[in-house]
Amino acid sequence: MLSVTDLRAGVVFEDKGEYFLVLSYEHIKMGRGSGTVKVKVKNLSSGAVIEKSFGPQAAGKVKPLYLKDSVLTVACLSSALVAAITEQQRRLIEELNRPYRQAVVEQIRFLT
Repeated sequence: MLSVTDLRAGVVFEDKGEYFLVLSYEHIKMGRGSGTVKVKVKNLSSGAVIEKSFGPQAAGKVKPLYLKDSVLTVACLSSALVAAITEQQRRLIEELNRPYRQAVVEQIRFLT
């Protein structure tokens, strides 16, 4: 599991069965209460850009995806999601690499 405080620009994570690319991250703490993490994310299946908030009530954990030797491994239970990601794989790899200004991800591998 990945702590929500680890959600930085360029990180890909799963939340409630959907995959998201973090575009921006903001930690908001007001007064004595606990803080809230707000992230602007891009849904990798629909392409929609939305804001998500994670507070103390949200278990504080999301499922990470794994990157090793420039291969991003994604766990998918839906063949439709695999098809959608495969169809846009080159564009997704470009967007994943953009924050780093180098080729960090060269290939996407699927676990089904």
